[in-house]
Amino acid sequence: MISTTLKNILGFSFWGLASIGVFGATCVIVLSNYLACSYSFYLARWDGQPLSADTFIGSFFQTFMPEATLAQLYSVGIAVGFAVACFLLTNDLFGMFDAVKLRKLHGTAGNAEQVTAYSWEISERLLAALLLAVLLVPFIRWDISLFQYRGAAAATKMDVPEDAVDLVTWSKLRGEPSFAIELTELGAIGYIAMTAAVCLALELAARKARKYGDRLLMQVDDLTSRQPGQAEETLRGYDTNGQPVYDSVAPVAYDENGDAIQHPPTRNSARPQDVPAFVVPMESNASRNVHDDADTASSVPQTGERQPQTPVYASTEKLLNVIGGGGAQVSMRAALGDAERYHVDIANGLIWERSYWETLHSETLMPEAQAA
Repeated sequence: MISTTLKNILGFSFWGLASIGVFGATCVIVLSNYLACSYSFYLARWDGQPLSADTFIGSFFQTFMPEATLAQLYSVGIAVGFAVACFLLTNDLFGMFDAVKLRKLHGTAGNAEQVTAYSWEISERLLAALLLAVLLVPFIRWDISLFQYRGAAAATKMDVPEDAVDLVTWSKLRGEPSFAIELTELGAIGYIAMTAAVCLALELAARKARKYGDRLLMQVDDLTSRQPGQAEETLRGYDTNGQPVYDSVAPVAYDENGDAIQHPPTRNSARPQDVPAFVVPMESNASRNVHDDADTASSVPQTGERQPQTPVYASTEKLLNVIGGGGAQVSMRAALGDAERYHVDIANGLIWERSYWETLHSETLMPEAQAA
């Protein structure tokens, strides 16, 4: 418990700081793009009149930014708009992936209502991603053209507004062999890739931080939901129903690792070596004639009602299917010893892939809230 909590705290702290660092790098790239676009507009001799001179909104800019120009306002819009659109597109694509995974999980469980809710969420995110992608095309084209214009002006030694306005088109400049022109062309594409990379890194770091944060919240909820004084007691093991035992008087069937506690053998306590992991007795009114020969022994049904019993945890070495693990199998002992990877429902004898279990329990209600 303590080691898992420590891992979650360290993981949340590391990825939280990483998210802040990546966000800072994104701000630097946005600022660089603003300065580059502003210089490109300056070379193109865009309107350099201060916005404070405008008769309609001039008083606002006169108060806060008296020297700001229309070219600078366009530059801010391009730099910030492109970065935000890239981040939203990345977030929508990852959100769509999560929704597809959860829809498949609920479909396997037969939860048709949740499958429908996630199908609508997938459609909504797909529509938003397509609209953002369409709007990003002219953004990217404009940004690349400004980058090429600025680089070509410097490569041809026409980096003053009076000369740069007479610069020939980029297609003609590409026909002339020049290392500077080649670098300018690669630089424009590299800037777009760099902006997309920091948006992707920011999304991944934020998802990691959220994952460890959710685990910490689950542990806090588990501690606060216990009965008063229970948290201070030592776990002695589990009873026959798989429930934790803290009382020193209550009988314990399994130790704290989930292993069956060996009791002194009795006359009828012999158990076959090859037994299933969980034995569910179908009838409690069957008796065996222990005086008969082992080859002719038979069960004698008697009158009485069927008494369904809770599955008994019989062996920790038996390989069990991992829910959400893609067909993987693991023993109960190994699963209990790796809380980072598995969530064990010892009462029902189930082993879950922890990432699937956390995703299911932390996001199951989100589509219902959106539908409401």
